[in-house]
Amino acid sequence: MARLIVDGYNVIRRIDRFLSAEEKGLEEGRFALLLALEEYGAKTGFDITVVFDGGARPPDHDSPGGTDRFAGVDVIFSERGKTADFEIERLLRRHARQRLEDPCDVILVTDDMGIRDCAIGSGAFVASPGELDRAMEAGVKLAY
Repeated sequence: MARLIVDGYNVIRRIDRFLSAEEKGLEEGRFALLLALEEYGAKTGFDITVVFDGGARPPDHDSPGGTDRFAGVDVIFSERGKTADFEIERLLRRHARQRLEDPCDVILVTDDMGIRDCAIGSGAFVASPGELDRAMEAGVKLAY
């Protein structure tokens, strides 16, 4: 089984339907992305984790740096003062170590060049937000 790690705000701000939702507010943009990813995960079998910068964490979110579930998707908000990239790098390192015991492909979805390089260095695959959007629209598994 493959795991998708999604750079939340990076994806929201590069896909028109999520950007339009975010124009109404950050929560609306996150909600639109999470619902679309939940449906996509159900169709494809991907385990999905979305990481957001903690500075925009909702007030009722109690676990900075921890993982919550929403609509079948793991959601992580970085700790205040740390970026989503920091959390993504942590996840990539953890998955690289676990891959020795439990082989699992990891796909990072982002256009951020720095974090893309980290992903490739850890053995993960990388897809752009546009590639993810096309796969979601077609209801097919993201190629990697």
